[in-house]
Amino acid sequence: MIAYETKIEIISDSKTIWKKLIETKNYDKWNPLIQKVEHDFELGKKTQITVVPLANKMYITPSEIIENEKLVWHAIQIHPLLLKAEHYFYLKEFNTVDFKGTRLIHGEKFTGIFSFFIQKKVFLKLSEGFDKHNQILKQISEQEVAS
Repeated sequence: MIAYETKIEIISDSKTIWKKLIETKNYDKWNPLIQKVEHDFELGKKTQITVVPLANKMYITPSEIIENEKLVWHAIQIHPLLLKAEHYFYLKEFNTVDFKGTRLIHGEKFTGIFSFFIQKKVFLKLSEGFDKHNQILKQISEQEVAS
């Protein structure tokens, strides 16, 4: 298995962030990773997405949807034994002395025989895209809470 994971603290409640993650019709306005989603996310329902950094269309199937907490989907390339990707978002609210917020854990796991042959430049594109995605999501979520 090969994985990439990011974490960011957002001064916003998980409900506000969740709304941004599941409003797929607005992805093209803010999401630097995914330009288009064919259908809203429904558990077990396959939908096509357009991934910007890789200039690629693929089918995903949401496997876990827990409102305000978790969104997970899988993408299978050819066959799960060859290459399978699990993309996830976990939202965990926290309180400190100074503020309340949500920790976003955002990542991707690759399994299958071909996962070991994923080129380093693919991971560089992914890391840039994930970081940009998280920063924009943080900005628009915090702006919404502030207004």
